[in-house]
Amino acid sequence: MDEVAETLGTFARLVGLDPTSETLREALTHASYAAEHESASNERLEFLGDAVVDLVVAHYIVATYPEFNEGHASVLRSHVVNEAVLATVARDIGISSVLKVGRGVLKEQGLERSSILADAFEAVVAALYLEKGFSAAKEFIESVLATR
Repeated sequence: MDEVAETLGTFARLVGLDPTSETLREALTHASYAAEHESASNERLEFLGDAVVDLVVAHYIVATYPEFNEGHASVLRSHVVNEAVLATVARDIGISSVLKVGRGVLKEQGLERSSILADAFEAVVAALYLEKGFSAAKEFIESVLATR
């Protein structure tokens, strides 16, 4: 097995998906790479993953802090669900080692950009949601955001 496949396998097991999953591969394909290779990008999955992350965090806040009003809950959610936090989580779980980006983005150190990493994290969450269901996505999100 080559090093790239081994790294993808390790990452896939970490998030709870099969490394041969087409949905996971799409989640790990940035628009710049997709444009160069005429393939699907992770943008559609990022859209869905954003909603799943928001729902999981909102549910956690409502269940854990029943005394919070909407304003307090919104502020807390914004401290957890934002580009900086999601990019940090993406770095922690090694998304940059498996994310496919185009030559220009790679040349510009795009794998270090918080926006690219946060978007990829959301896309991976969507892949998990689509393939394993809401409970699996919720468990994963809570486990990686628990200390944030």
